Amino acid sequence: MQLKEALNLSFSNARELRQTVQEIPSPAPFQRTELTVPGLDSTLHVLHRDTAECLRLLWARLNLLGKVSFAPERHWTDETRTHRKYSAYHTGDHMWRVQTEIPAGGTVVSVIFFVDKTQLCQLVGVGDNQAYPIYMTLANIATEARLDVSSGAYILVGYLPTTSFDDCDLPGRVIRSLRLQIFHAAVRTVFAPLRAASHVGMELTSADGSVRMGYPVLAIGGLDHPEQCQHALARFGRACPKCDAKKDDFSTNSMGTPRDPAETLRHLRHAMTLDTVTAVNDYLQELGLNFVDEPYWEGWAHVDIHEAIAPDILHQMYQGMLKHLVLWVGKLVGEKELDARLKRVSPFFGLRHFEHGISKLQRVSGTEHKAIAAQLLACVASANVDKRVVRATRALLDFIQIAQFKCHSDETLSDLQRALDDFFENAPVFVELKVCESLDLPKMHSMQHFIPSIRLFGEANAYNTELGERLHIDFAKDAYDATNKKKDSYLMQMCLWLECRERMNDLGHWLAHRRNTTFDPRKRAPDKTQHEPIEYTKKPGNGICTFPELATTHYGAGLREAVNEFLDTYCYAEWKKKYPRVPPPTFPHARSYHTVAVWNNMKFYTPDVQTVAAKDTRDVAYALPQRARRTSRDPDDAGLAARFSPVFIKKGEAAGDGGTAGLRIAHLRVIFELPDKALARLEELHIEDPGKLAFVQWFTRLGRRDVDSTMFKVSRETQYIPGQGSNTQRRVSVIEASDIRRSCHLVPRLGRDTTSIPRDLTSDNILEEWEGEFWVNHWVDKPMYRSLL
Repeated sequence: MQLKEALNLSFSNARELRQTVQEIPSPAPFQRTELTVPGLDSTLHVLHRDTAECLRLLWARLNLLGKVSFAPERHWTDETRTHRKYSAYHTGDHMWRVQTEIPAGGTVVSVIFFVDKTQLCQLVGVGDNQAYPIYMTLANIATEARLDVSSGAYILVGYLPTTSFDDCDLPGRVIRSLRLQIFHAAVRTVFAPLRAASHVGMELTSADGSVRMGYPVLAIGGLDHPEQCQHALARFGRACPKCDAKKDDFSTNSMGTPRDPAETLRHLRHAMTLDTVTAVNDYLQELGLNFVDEPYWEGWAHVDIHEAIAPDILHQMYQGMLKHLVLWVGKLVGEKELDARLKRVSPFFGLRHFEHGISKLQRVSGTEHKAIAAQLLACVASANVDKRVVRATRALLDFIQIAQFKCHSDETLSDLQRALDDFFENAPVFVELKVCESLDLPKMHSMQHFIPSIRLFGEANAYNTELGERLHIDFAKDAYDATNKKKDSYLMQMCLWLECRERMNDLGHWLAHRRNTTFDPRKRAPDKTQHEPIEYTKKPGNGICTFPELATTHYGAGLREAVNEFLDTYCYAEWKKKYPRVPPPTFPHARSYHTVAVWNNMKFYTPDVQTVAAKDTRDVAYALPQRARRTSRDPDDAGLAARFSPVFIKKGEAAGDGGTAGLRIAHLRVIFELPDKALARLEELHIEDPGKLAFVQWFTRLGRRDVDSTMFKVSRETQYIPGQGSNTQRRVSVIEASDIRRSCHLVPRLGRDTTSIPRDLTSDNILEEWEGEFWVNHWVDKPMYRSLL
């Protein structure tokens, strides 16, 4: 009671608080509607909201103010307006076309929807509760807001029925037909308000009070392949949902004639006039269609459902084609050998290390497939396989990477087409080598539709099904955890919980707007700190070390001499800039001091060169010696292995943000700072402090790319030691740490005749022990790929 009075609360307990929350108006409450499905005796219901009100709610959200586009735009690469750029949805061709079809002064409101069934309980035997959510957002909303699922840019508009026919004795073909009829009847019920508004328009009020006449269009569906066929009525595995290509055409590098929704409806109407079910099936089978008496998209103005089906990077590429590729390559290289090579890939910040290989992985996730893609080519490029295998692998990885660019131009789309052509040219080798029976894969054919879809809708990441998978956590899994899990009521409880959460979030945004602040519904707000391009810890992580210690722990032999050489060069150059006619004095040499402060790592924040709205890519380069585990009590424990990162270094003025001009690769050994004694001498001479320094061992220069893999090859650069016969040592230098651009990933390049990687090598020691050539693996992250493309 004292707390209530002190905080001036209007409630005394949790029950009164919930009642207060319920008093906040909900603009789009859930409702339960009965479905009528021909041929189904039982009664089904769909839980849904008024999608027109949901659209108004999204349009008016305060936190999306200033992030909504109201008209199409054309962006160009330069002032000559020769080459288009495609990034956000409103820069594509689809919005331009629909804008010419609606009444003058109207606003195209493009709906993106995600539909995907999900299992709510992952424990086997505990329950089979499922949810079939349908999510909605607007393509008009800025891409970066839509890529953040906590931004309020998404809304759950309904839960579709999850009917089970396990206990019935109907034929499988009939069950599949009933499920399709139920699905279209349910989605038609959910989208009925928007379908009606597409003809006459609807007034939409923005958060700033502006009123526009909007025409809702079903623009993009973020769906995996089975659901694409479900929406477009295409026969799964036998026909393409976007064009008239059939199964036998999937392995050819060509796209069929685009399907026309009006023609699809005409075929369905003709099928309804046939006398028998067999006749209907035979007629539609030839066309690659399934029968539904009333598709949900029928009667929706300006909607082409076949065109709206967008290519999917997650399921079609990573979980589809890459999954096939890994299986084929594993058979050619050998599962054990491929596992052995992946086990010995050197560590890299943010890269998953497959300690036990990949052959034993079960239910490989999209994240795991991304990690495999980042390492696969470097492990296969030097294997004793047909060169076409390497080319096909490289081409598919090229296609996946380029397809994910945030901004495309006619030039990048040409690169994407080139990768597509290369893959289809070399992929038949897998059939010739008998590691697969056929290339008639629907997901392989779907690659043909990426370029047209990017020209229509902008970047492919904006409608990737990975977003829908992430939405399940917020709108299905979290909601289910708040219920009592009872089968007959959990969905309604989920709806009530979601309504309550939306009320609280909308209230939070409104209060924040009144207070001129921001509101974030997440338990942990995102880090909005402005980072420097290179950052270090405030204190040296490795403390103060002597030169002999660094020679042992950091492979720092020759450090003192390298420091002297650096100071001579650096101080002489700085002195001559200021006093060109004055003889240089004595500079501070390393022989006058014995210790330096040593850091363990340096962090890089690389801005996205394709869009200013994207977050910087974080990267870390390590110079960590071997150290004991903090939690280990085993006296025989060897501790944590040393980790010294290869890095890219700027050499000369030619090194910019992209490309390889002026860049060298070196092995980072020590990150240190000159002691106060040396800095005092520099200050006396009015020479600027060079800041953090780095001791590195050089690799050879980047030469020509490998023809098949397009990767660069480097090896250790050595130098002759005078007076010691034919002995050589690795070439070393001290450089300014600010010249380091980012970390680099190197993978050993085995000889073509080498059938297996030496088993005495490990992921921890391979960079030190391998004396041969290395591949420069530019697939590890997107910024490195774009830089070395």
